[in-house]
Amino acid sequence: LHKNQRNQIYRGQCYTLKRTNRTYKYWMCAEMLGASTLWGRDDDVMLPKALEALFSSDSRHQSGVFHHLIRLESSSTMGITTTMQVVLQDTDCQVSSEQFSSYYEVLEECRGQGQEKKCTIEYRYLTPSTATVSCSEELEEPIIAPQGSQMLGGTTKYTDSDAHIKEKVKQAIFESDRKKSRGTYLLLDKILKGSTMGISSSFQVLVKETACPIRVRAYDSYEEVYAKCAGFGDSKQCTVEYRYFDPTDSTVQC
Repeated sequence: LHKNQRNQIYRGQCYTLKRTNRTYKYWMCAEMLGASTLWGRDDDVMLPKALEALFSSDSRHQSGVFHHLIRLESSSTMGITTTMQVVLQDTDCQVSSEQFSSYYEVLEECRGQGQEKKCTIEYRYLTPSTATVSCSEELEEPIIAPQGSQMLGGTTKYTDSDAHIKEKVKQAIFESDRKKSRGTYLLLDKILKGSTMGISSSFQVLVKETACPIRVRAYDSYEEVYAKCAGFGDSKQCTVEYRYFDPTDSTVQC
């Protein structure tokens, strides 16, 4: 990075950085501190990269098993190297006898087994497909999940107290609304319960109608809807669902 880039803080945008004759697309969704970029637990940008990196590493092995990613604890990039601290679990799928095209197939087809372990994923030049994985220790105690969620085998359960998940559900409701040709935008009132199992996330929620017709005004983001549209009337119960950790491809049924 150039000196003037290192001295600035970027959040949530995509920048193209040039080094010699190569161009790297780099998602800056954390703080730029000197030459180091840091991301938090289960960061929305880095989590898909961790899944790709883990699957690529497993697929290159001649023996052993595929792994489930239980949690992405933290990520950092310094110079050309990206390092991720993760918690993994072995599955019952042998690398030598199974062929999968993506991590999501591993999630669907393979059952986790054995003790969870702390591992490090590392790759260079922003290329997860070249990753290596090394594991240092098994976890004797259960993982402490974020506030409002509870890990139960391969299922994470959520409640209304999880602020990060609430933002995802708000976005999922908005993405569903904007695909409609009639009706009004909905606002999330409360998450009654929610869970993620494998590739699927499902939430029972309470929503409120707004006075903002979908066909009259096209908003660019869910933040804009919540800033400009007020909810009214009684709340109604709906089910919000999306897959592959992607709230932009959601369905809402009330």
